[in-house]
Amino acid sequence: MVLDTWRQAAENTKWRLHDSHLVWDQYIDLMMEDQRRNDLAESAATIKSLFEQRLRVPHSNWDSTFQNFSSFISSSNYFKNDYEQIMVETSKSGADAKAKLSVREETRSRA
Repeated sequence: MVLDTWRQAAENTKWRLHDSHLVWDQYIDLMMEDQRRNDLAESAATIKSLFEQRLRVPHSNWDSTFQNFSSFISSSNYFKNDYEQIMVETSKSGADAKAKLSVREETRSRA
C-alpha cells in the first residue's frame, strides 16, 4: 500500500521538472530496498523499467537519476552482464529528455 501511494505520487508529479525528483527518488529508493530484501528477478525488471521510463522524462535531476540507474544495473545480479548495452540504449532513449531540459535551462538563464 505504501509503495502504491509513492507510485501514484511519482506519476502525479513527473512533469514538475524542477522538483519531481524529490518524490521519484523516494519512490525508487523504496522499490530498491524492497528488491534487496526479496531479490526477485521480476522486481529487478520492474525497477529497471521504472528508471528507463523516468529517464525519458525531462527533469532537473536527470544526471543523478542516470547515475543511480548505472549503479543499480552494475550491482544487479540480473543485469550486470549486459551493463554496457543497457546503458548505451538508455542513454540514447533519454537523449531527447536531456536535450529538452538543457533548452529549458538555457531559456531560464536568459530570463
